[in-house]
Amino acid sequence: MRTGAPLDDEADYALPVWAGVLPLKLVAGEAIADSRVPSTINVPVEVQNYTR
Repeated sequence: MRTGAPLDDEADYALPVWAGVLPLKLVAGEAIADSRVPSTINVPVEVQNYTR
């Protein structure tokens, strides 16, 4: 993976094919506790409020 526009050879631009960028995101989901952590221990606030 990389950032920026495609870096095709000049001759490739004459071909009838699509070129472009597909942006991807990394999104944090809901926290899942280890099965061995006692249920009386809550998810830390820092983990609950995690954002990028």
